[in-house]
Amino acid sequence: MTSHPLELEERVVALFVANRAFSAAGSGPELARLQTWFRRALENSQDALVMVDMEWRVTYVNQRGEEILGCTGDGLVGKYLWEELPHLKGSAIEIRCREAQRDETPAEFEASLPTRDVTLGVRAHPTFQGLAIFLRDITARRAAESALRESEERFRLIARATADALWDWDLRTNTLWWGDGIHKISGFSVDELAPDLSSWSDRIHPEDRDRVLDAIHRVIDTGGDEWEAYYRFQRREGSYAEVVDRGFVVRDEDGTARRMIGGMRDRTESLRAEERIRFQAHLLDAVAQAVIATDAEGLVTYWNPAAEALYGWHKAEVLGRSIIEVTPTTQSYEDSVGIMAAIRRGESWSGDFEVRRKDGSTFHAQVTDSPILDSNGEVIGVIGISSDATEQRELENRLRQSQKMEAVGRLAGGIAHDFNNVLTVILGRARLVLDDLAEASPHREDLDQIVLSAERAAALTSRLLAFGRNQVLQERIVDLGAAATEMQSLLGPLLPERIELRFEAPASPPLAKVDPTQLQQVLLNLAINARDAIDDCGTITLRAESLELGAEEVSEMPWDMSPGRYAALSVQDTGSGIPAEHLDQIFEPFFTTKPEGLGTGLGLSMVYGMMKQSRGFVTVESAVGEGTTFRLLFPQVESPPATELSAESPTPVGDQEAPGVSGPEFP
Repeated sequence: MTSHPLELEERVVALFVANRAFSAAGSGPELARLQTWFRRALENSQDALVMVDMEWRVTYVNQRGEEILGCTGDGLVGKYLWEELPHLKGSAIEIRCREAQRDETPAEFEASLPTRDVTLGVRAHPTFQGLAIFLRDITARRAAESALRESEERFRLIARATADALWDWDLRTNTLWWGDGIHKISGFSVDELAPDLSSWSDRIHPEDRDRVLDAIHRVIDTGGDEWEAYYRFQRREGSYAEVVDRGFVVRDEDGTARRMIGGMRDRTESLRAEERIRFQAHLLDAVAQAVIATDAEGLVTYWNPAAEALYGWHKAEVLGRSIIEVTPTTQSYEDSVGIMAAIRRGESWSGDFEVRRKDGSTFHAQVTDSPILDSNGEVIGVIGISSDATEQRELENRLRQSQKMEAVGRLAGGIAHDFNNVLTVILGRARLVLDDLAEASPHREDLDQIVLSAERAAALTSRLLAFGRNQVLQERIVDLGAAATEMQSLLGPLLPERIELRFEAPASPPLAKVDPTQLQQVLLNLAINARDAIDDCGTITLRAESLELGAEEVSEMPWDMSPGRYAALSVQDTGSGIPAEHLDQIFEPFFTTKPEGLGTGLGLSMVYGMMKQSRGFVTVESAVGEGTTFRLLFPQVESPPATELSAESPTPVGDQEAPGVSGPEFP
């Protein structure tokens, strides 16, 4: 049984007075033993004891009193207390002790020693002889209490400031303390929640409750120190917050779980934000264009699947690397500086340039770069959207080429038509004069040269009219295989023995609606052009066939074609081939690589014009040193009655002029 401090000290005072009384009365063995025991108890006490009489003379000081007051008992006993300890003069200790003696009432208070950084707990007890003063050094205790108060205040403020709901579960009493953060999560105030585990467990979503409770008890029962769970926690209005809860077990020295302290965090909004980010990422991943993001230093931070397919780099290979390193371009340094300057000003930039892929191949990239700004408007990165513009470039080039050829064709056709009218007059008048001129006339030879030159000019205008598609067609359904075979009699005299002429035709003849005369003229021009391309021995092959062209195949053609079935007639040679830089020009009028005087450059122009007028297409495949193949493509027609098939084989007289673009003069 413990006694109140004042009651204990009153007993000590009583014993001290009794001891003095026994000493005055006499001596004896029992009294001596009692005095020895009593003095030993006082000397070993952790409290300081100072006894004074009614005049404030010191009658007793124990060892602890000497230590606290900083003096020796021999120098203090029998002397006036306040005179021997002048630093206590006027202090709280003197004032409260005098009040206790005057009022004959015990006093208990705290005071500091003026000369030392020490806090004392003082208790003064009046006696009939004077005053008993107990002193205890409580400096360490007060510091610990202050630290505890500060820690508790800090914890309280943290509990109020944090977004987490802090909790403390006393496992011995099953009481649960909640911090103010629970209101932010659930809408309940701390006062509305029962101070036991039910305030938590009853609000766990029914589908999550067993799992969460099993997990937390497993940690507690198996000696674990940490627990974490994700679950749904009910709010005041009945909805559920998605929370993450984490707790730490506090155990005794023997490992018994004593309490658990933790915090609950609402992650509902973060989950929604993550879901939005995932949705946006899925959108970017699904975009057919390459989407690339970099930081302000140009290091790659995002690389979608389309970028992987376009540039050949996997995302894991480029993240954190310089965008210039993984997508090198043909841009000049000045262009790059200008682009970056525009982006730093917060502007977007669009353009196209050639980019090299991981495998070394290049393509035309259409790029749009936009700055990524922070809340202060500062550029913190760049997002770029790019696509392969190679096909678009090719289509644009084809369109420009087609438009150019169309314009040139109209111009050439108009000029040829007007020039043909002039030649008609010249030829007519020259022949009239020639008919009336005597055979022996010295002017007859001059007129013959005029007529011959006019006829040659008429042939040129005929080719220009063919290119301009101004000729009148006499179309029939023609077997292209038969048309190719019939060319043997025409080409035989024109080809040297060193060149072999071959014919290939399928069993089922490909049919097309075409002007037979024009077709023979086209084949003759292409065959002569092939002849001139072969330096030594070689082969010219005329091949007829039916082709089924799909959407992907016609998209690779240089002309605007539709998918479907085509009747094809090819002229293939094993000559020197055509340089790639000339392939886009070979059908232009007057383009030739032959020396001056050996060609007008109208042969392939005529082929182009005739094919366009017949609603057909002409393609060319060539490589230097590997030969050239011209392919004529006509929309294929169904088999007509035998009477509709053309049996005519017009035979043009004389050699035909060829443009020479695939001849041996190419290096």
